[in-house]
Amino acid sequence: MSRALRLLTVPLSTALLGACVTLAAPSASATTGSDVATLALANSGKGAGSCSVVNGASNSLGGASFGNSCKPEYWCSDFAAWVWQNAGLDVTGLTAASGTFYAYGQAKGTLHTGADYRPQLGDAVLYNYNGAGRADHVGLVTRINPDGSVLTTNGDWGGQGADEPSFARTATVQNLTLAAAEVPVGSVPAAVNMRISAYISPASLTGAWNSRIGVLQNGALTVKQGGLTAGWSPEWGGGLAKFKISGSWIGVLTTGGELYVKEGDLSAPWVDERGGVADFELDQGAGRVGVLTTDGHAVVKDGGLKGSWTDETNGVKQLRLSGNWIGVVFNDGTASVKEGDLLAAWTPETNNVADLQLDRAAGRVGVLSTDGHAIVKDGGLAGSWTDETNGVKQLRLSGNWIGVVFNDGTASVKEGGLLAAWTPETNNVADLQLDRAAGRVGVLSNDNHFLVKDGGLAGGWTDQTNGVQQIGLTSF
Repeated sequence: MSRALRLLTVPLSTALLGACVTLAAPSASATTGSDVATLALANSGKGAGSCSVVNGASNSLGGASFGNSCKPEYWCSDFAAWVWQNAGLDVTGLTAASGTFYAYGQAKGTLHTGADYRPQLGDAVLYNYNGAGRADHVGLVTRINPDGSVLTTNGDWGGQGADEPSFARTATVQNLTLAAAEVPVGSVPAAVNMRISAYISPASLTGAWNSRIGVLQNGALTVKQGGLTAGWSPEWGGGLAKFKISGSWIGVLTTGGELYVKEGDLSAPWVDERGGVADFELDQGAGRVGVLTTDGHAVVKDGGLKGSWTDETNGVKQLRLSGNWIGVVFNDGTASVKEGDLLAAWTPETNNVADLQLDRAAGRVGVLSTDGHAIVKDGGLAGSWTDETNGVKQLRLSGNWIGVVFNDGTASVKEGGLLAAWTPETNNVADLQLDRAAGRVGVLSNDNHFLVKDGGLAGGWTDQTNGVQQIGLTSF
């Protein structure tokens, strides 16, 4: 009997909430998706641990259980979090409740809810998410086959018995294959018999799975995916005011104020989001689209490109999205940020703000003040401000990178804590873009050349193209 069928006879609250013991975040490490997959697969066929009545062998690392799997409790989440943690990944906030993986993805900016998203090695796949931290099952993506099918490795599968301890003691780690047509979010794979609600990527996985670079030239958008010498793909032929890229999403704003967004492959179709748009924001990981309307309203939707709009506030001159954070700068220069759902309360941050920057995954808020100071806080919305430097005309945040462009056009980036030293990057800079996950820095020069380096702050520059109006970097 599969766990999917077993859940039909067990109260939902019992099945999902289990023992909610938060796992600690490990120290930083160079972990790849292959590392996650190897560790998960090494435990195929094993039971919950020493409490198991079908296979009480130690786990592949010699332990007697997978986290709290021998409480015993429904342990699919215990297993997935154990694999991530022992592969050296951040598991902050994950508990025995499978739905905490959804909240983790929202908070870290690694939640994928779009039907065009294609899972990567090491991703968690979440089934039957019902909100409020509740879901029916979570597994791990451990192989991506050439035909598009995906192998998942699942803790707490196939147990027997009418109560939670009996099921947990008789369940094992099992590998289940999702056919290519069953992989997209929203599908119900036959082997699982539950709906895929989302994929969640580990926040601290080393290396970008896909990296994109976009440029706007004469109102036309072209994008490349992969290495710095990859070829360009024409995306929109002209008439654009600006574009933004976030994960597998690309958004464009026409000169007439119409917003279009596409999700997935570069050849995916455009979705007409709305008109009357002065500016917009995307966060593909959180499934959110935000617009600043021409009359100063900040309006946001979650749930992907087909979600419903919520009017957040008005009198706004700037809108920012990052994970489950929404930030605004009001016309009077005050900045506020909210955390959580679209109806959460605002937290006032500071005033005299020329520009607001957010990175929810890093827990950082940055502001460029009207007198040219770059000020950053970490530790969340209630953290303390650190004055990073002054004489600044642009501020950027990405992971543990902070970048600035000074009034004289020189750009510098620091890596690490708020008091880390600056690394000078280059001069003659009109715009700076950062992608910490991919280790990339991009600059648009004052003479409209676009240059990118990868390999971190000390990498070498590659000239991408010229005649550029706007640049963008992303990874997913």
